[in-house]
Amino acid sequence: MMPARHQGLLRLFIACALPLLALQSAAAADWQLEKVVELSRHGIRPPTAGNREAIEAATGRPWTEWTTHDGELTGHGYAAVVNKGREEGQHYRQLGLLQAGCPTAESIYVRASPLQRTRATAQALVDGAFPGCGVAIHYVNGDADPLFQTDKFAATQTDPARQLAAVKEKAGDLAQRRQALAPTIQLLKQAVCQADKPCPIFDTPWQVEQSKSGKTTISGLSVMANMVETLRLGWSENLPLSQLAWGKIAQASQITALLPLLTENYDLSNDVLYTAQKRGSVLLNAMLDGVKPEASPNVRWLLLVAHDTNIAMVRTLMNFSWQLPGYSRGISRRAVAWCWSAGATRRAGNAICGSISRRKASTTCVVCRRRTRSTRCCVRSGVSRAAVRPTSVRCAPSRRPSPRWVSVSIGPPPRR
Repeated sequence: MMPARHQGLLRLFIACALPLLALQSAAAADWQLEKVVELSRHGIRPPTAGNREAIEAATGRPWTEWTTHDGELTGHGYAAVVNKGREEGQHYRQLGLLQAGCPTAESIYVRASPLQRTRATAQALVDGAFPGCGVAIHYVNGDADPLFQTDKFAATQTDPARQLAAVKEKAGDLAQRRQALAPTIQLLKQAVCQADKPCPIFDTPWQVEQSKSGKTTISGLSVMANMVETLRLGWSENLPLSQLAWGKIAQASQITALLPLLTENYDLSNDVLYTAQKRGSVLLNAMLDGVKPEASPNVRWLLLVAHDTNIAMVRTLMNFSWQLPGYSRGISRRAVAWCWSAGATRRAGNAICGSISRRKASTTCVVCRRRTRSTRCCVRSGVSRAAVRPTSVRCAPSRRPSPRWVSVSIGPPPRR
């Protein structure tokens, strides 16, 4: 059974998809923004070293060397994240969350995954939101943080047998899944394989495989998903077309057509409920604690910079997703959802609201204080109740088995 303190918070998540700018003026009329908890992905990076090795082995050819080391934030990625931070800072000042100028100790606390791409992304976000202010970025020494790298800690590692069973149950008939994506697989093969050389990964049946460490993947699918993600990031990096799939991809629609493979891989990895329960509940618990009045650190903007895997598992625990035109389910340039509390679950006049965005994906939870007796939080005229029913997005249905919650303090992180 999930602890009552988490049930009470999770019941407040009732989401609907609405444009952010349309909500800005609407929310300001009746609500005062008090807290934001944001879980953000890092910015644009080249393939990680492991991904590069896998995709080059599968295609039998070297892939483009970027201007930064594999897996590290690029200069273009840094600039893009600075713009995002600047926009967020302006937005939160307009809503009264932040004051003008440099922040105080009560304004923001930033904790990043210890890898270069996440630390640099955190730096870019605060450089955009608070230029010249020298906002501190907190992270652990080494390469493992119990909030983000949960696979490296015994308490949050999955049981190999249960993990294998959970993936197999969700995967079902892999041959049928592969057949449904056959046109997409063919498009990817045409983009990355050489016509006069074998490319057997594209003709091999998908199978559930488990490593000695217990990590479970879908052989064939996982490496294809890495290819798609590398091409997508390369497009976002604005690589010369000659360096993107050897000149075979020249339009955004060609990237869009490949994205279902990435969604399929999410479905059978980080979106598996058992995986998310074991490896994502610590982070979700910390995020929920972060919106409480007695949170530690007790700041207006708690910014956590992590990875797409972290966001995927939190999303799975909350049981929601999104889809925008031009993107496959769960993957987007930017998606926005705001949450509000129903009258029956309103607690001390507070509501938990949130925005979720993926591409440099982020999940944001915010706390609003009600100014009037309006029954709608962050939603005003022009929005039908049918469009914002609790059933539109199910964030934490009680029928799901509860995760094993493990408390981890957000800050300051331990130093090793």
